[in-house]
Amino acid sequence: MDRCECGREIVQPKTGRPRRRCETCSPTKARNRIVPIKAPGSRPDPTIADVVREAIVQAGKAGTPDGVAAIFAAEMLAAGGMTGPAAAALLREMRAASGDALRDVAEAGDIVDDLKKRRAKRRSG
Repeated sequence: MDRCECGREIVQPKTGRPRRRCETCSPTKARNRIVPIKAPGSRPDPTIADVVREAIVQAGKAGTPDGVAAIFAAEMLAAGGMTGPAAAALLREMRAASGDALRDVAEAGDIVDDLKKRRAKRRSG
């Protein structure tokens, strides 16, 4: 077992070059450490997960793959603890999944409103 100049044992790494000093005398350098970002502020406002979940459930799409994907991505975003690029990619996927899940609902609309629009168009034109 190797000893440092200070007298402590040197614990050798499994990979890389052998250490000449102990961890106390020469600490391991922090390289490329990812610092997770937190969601800004802690407000009592509804989170993105709450809003997306409510929209998907009201549309009746909570059981569809796109609906589940949108809710999952929104919950991951609300949890935070990820890098900026990871959050941006997750937000992009959440928007795409929720858009796909809600597309049919937005196109269907209300039957009464649709009928009123057609009647008004027929009268004017």
